[in-house]
Amino acid sequence: MKPLCMCLCSCLLAIAPVHAAAQDKVTNYELRQAWASEPGDDATFALEPRYFIPDELPGASVDDTGAVYLCDKLSEALVKLGPGGHQVFAVGQVGEGPEDHSGAGEPVLWGSGKMARADCSTSPKVIVYSSGGEFLESYNLDFDGQLARLFWNGTHGLAATFRNKFAPPDAFEFSTHLLLLDGRGSVLQDRTLRSKRVVRAKSMPESSMWDVPRMAVSDDGFCFIQNDLYGNVIECLDRDLKPLWTITGPWQPSTRTPEELAEAQAIGVTGLEYSAVNQTIRRMVARTGGEVWVQPWRPGVVDGVVEFASFGRDGQVLGAVRIAGLPKLSGDWILRGNKVLWITSDEVPTIIVYDLVATSR
Repeated sequence: MKPLCMCLCSCLLAIAPVHAAAQDKVTNYELRQAWASEPGDDATFALEPRYFIPDELPGASVDDTGAVYLCDKLSEALVKLGPGGHQVFAVGQVGEGPEDHSGAGEPVLWGSGKMARADCSTSPKVIVYSSGGEFLESYNLDFDGQLARLFWNGTHGLAATFRNKFAPPDAFEFSTHLLLLDGRGSVLQDRTLRSKRVVRAKSMPESSMWDVPRMAVSDDGFCFIQNDLYGNVIECLDRDLKPLWTITGPWQPSTRTPEELAEAQAIGVTGLEYSAVNQTIRRMVARTGGEVWVQPWRPGVVDGVVEFASFGRDGQVLGAVRIAGLPKLSGDWILRGNKVLWITSDEVPTIIVYDLVATSR
């Protein structure tokens, strides 16, 4: 019979190469342009500025066919653009009717064959359309607070909300919540993400302003949340908001370069003490089957290539994901399914849709 220490060493030697192989695995993708808007197309629009929302393109989305949806601040409509940038429909307006909205919006793919516009006002609601732009229904969201983000997890709506109440004599009680909604906007679950007391002051640290967590939600019910944007923990919830596992990554805040600090200061919020460090994560993408891709803040895009860390069930490291072919253009982008939507930051923005194509696994 082998001594216990020899058995343990044999087991460790057997396991270690498997773990190392997962760490070293790289899956490669490339972007292939599907279509791009051209000058003169129906692509003159402006997205609503949504400061301190940790997202790449708030107010825009792309579906599996490559169609683009925009909450346009110029026309105050939900706009659908087809291949080439031509307008398929523009629906909705500011007002008090069932199809109207009064606040900033966010397009959400709302189940099979449906599209929704979130009304992120003090009287939040969801306005639902068919994929062809026909108004179907709207309903008020039955909760106390303001809507920040709205998602669809395959069966239910998920709302990220915040509540801000005056606490005499000189403070506010602030809390952020994740709500599970039924098909009529009623709250089924209310999960508090964070709660704090803020004393009124002439200035405030920038880190205190990031009250909405970074979130990624998959169509098969997995919800990933980074609650502390300067931390390294991501929590995974199931479709009923029950905790499944946590991911603890190697990410740490990096010192801002002069260019990054100038970009942050360009937001121009009075009385804000801008941070000397960046957040830890730049982008988080929920895939199917409990997989999530996480892009650290640094190094960003290098020579048209971006790298994500891939995590699976139970927070298991699956390896790295590299995507090549990103354009050298100013602007920002989102990845949804196998489509990438890129919108430039030009005065007249260019919209580009790419297919995400695997080149090796």
